[in-house]
Amino acid sequence: CMKEIPSLEKAQNLLNDNDVTIILISDESEATLNSFWQNHSKGLPVLRSEQKLKELKIATIPTTYVLNEKREVVYNKVGETDWASPDMIKKLKELSK
Repeated sequence: CMKEIPSLEKAQNLLNDNDVTIILISDESEATLNSFWQNHSKGLPVLRSEQKLKELKIATIPTTYVLNEKREVVYNKVGETDWASPDMIKKLKELSK
């Protein structure tokens, strides 16, 4: 998950004009998330899930979901990827329409 942070931040910058928001979600403690945000991801919001990820049937980290404006999952990816690659930016732009 940590390896993806730079590409997620870059993707967010590339997609700012496309009404796309990237949000990080974790079930770790508030103190851990605050430390993480201060040290690694000041460019992306980090939210804490009150449910454990296993309860949400998320067993592999990273797992990424893309939701539309109706909060429906329109794409998901399990495992690491380069979110700022030209192909992925193109896919995310298409999904944001």
